[in-house]
This record gives sequence, C-alpha cells and structure tokens, in this order.
Amino acid sequence: QSPTPKDQMLKVGNFEWILEFNDIEQCISNELHKIASRTPKVLVIGCGTSQLSEKLIESFNFEVVVSIDNDGDCIEHMKRHTQSLTTKQSAKLLWYCYDIVEDYGNSQAPELAKDGYFDLIIDKGTFDAILVEGSVASMLVDAYRMLCDGGIYMIFSINNPTLLDPLLSIPELQMNCSFHEMDISIYKKASIAICQKRKPSNTTRIDINTILSAEKVLLDQHFQKANPFLTSKI
Repeated sequence: QSPTPKDQMLKVGNFEWILEFNDIEQCISNELHKIASRTPKVLVIGCGTSQLSEKLIESFNFEVVVSIDNDGDCIEHMKRHTQSLTTKQSAKLLWYCYDIVEDYGNSQAPELAKDGYFDLIIDKGTFDAILVEGSVASMLVDAYRMLCDGGIYMIFSINNPTLLDPLLSIPELQMNCSFHEMDISIYKKASIAICQKRKPSNTTRIDINTILSAEKVLLDQHFQKANPFLTSKI
C-alpha cells in the first residue's frame, strides 16, 4: 500500500501538532518545581515526528525522555533524525513503538512496564486524536499507572476546558487539574491541562470500566449541550 500524503509529510523532516516548542517551553518550566526529582524522567505520548523530545533534552535537566508512538515508521524516522545529537543527549532519548490505547508494544521497553516510573508525562495532540476514536479512557488509565505520585500529566489540546475538565477530573483518576488557554491564531485557542497525581495515591492501577462509564456519561452530556439538535432529546 502506497503511503498517503499525510504519511509522507509526517516522515519527512519534522511536523509539530498544535504548538511549537518555543510556545510551551515556559509553561513546562513553570511546572517543574512541583516535581520532587531534580532530574525528572519524562514520557512523551504520541511523539510522531515532533522535535519536542529532543528540545526537552536540550533545554532541561531531565534524566531521560522516553518517546512513544503507535507508528513504527515515525519511531524509526526519529531515531535516524536524532543521530546528529551529541552522545550525551542521544543517550537520554529513548524511542519505542507502543500503543498506549491497546497497552502493547516493544517488549524491550522496561520503562513502560514500571508502575509510577515517570515524573512528567507530556501529550501534545494525542489526547485529541484518541478522544475522537472513543478510546481516551484506556490512555488515561495507562498514563495514570506510569505516573509517579506527585507527578505531572501535561496535555496540550485543541479542545476547550469545558470538555477537558470533566474528563480529567474524574474522581477515580485522583488528579488535581488546572486549565489554561493559549492563542494559536486570531481564530483559535489551545488548551493546556496541568494534572498532578495526588500523593500518596490510594492505588497504582485503576479499573478501566469505571473510567469508561464516566467517560461515556460526560461525553454524552457535553455533546448534548453543544449540539442539542443531534440528541434524542427534543
């Protein structure tokens, strides 16, 4: 099967979803004081061919930045792309083909198997894509599992806080969330969700069925309010 124009675009050079690194660098920096570790371990969800991961290593004192994507071609592309970095920088960058929705991937990714391993998880656009697929509960449960107590889950989204807040503030997720908006253009804003896992959390793992049920109710309520003529209530 021939690659689509989108596939070709994503795997030639780099492509940034929603915001450039320069737009979010200060936002990330502002949250680091909340993290106990002085050399945080970072996970980038749905890295694609973004330069976010390498910019994080260049700009901050992170122990490691693990980047995952369910597209193996993107991962191989980024491995080649970052070969030009210094040995010290490239050693801190790990790339894995991993599907956070299905919770499977590279068997040689021990970091992803460890509960509470990451101090910071960054998601730039992946939440939006998975939300459309109706699988965001699976991602939230796995991200929660991998985040340490007191760790930060940071989401950059094109959806507004009225949708993000109820989903990310589900009590079972045990996260304290705040929301901000940033102009993308004169016509559009990006939302930034800052979610800190409470410490100590009551459990490492969450029952996905609980989150799935809450997600369905919240999404139905949101879209009924946003598009009343598309609902069964007349």
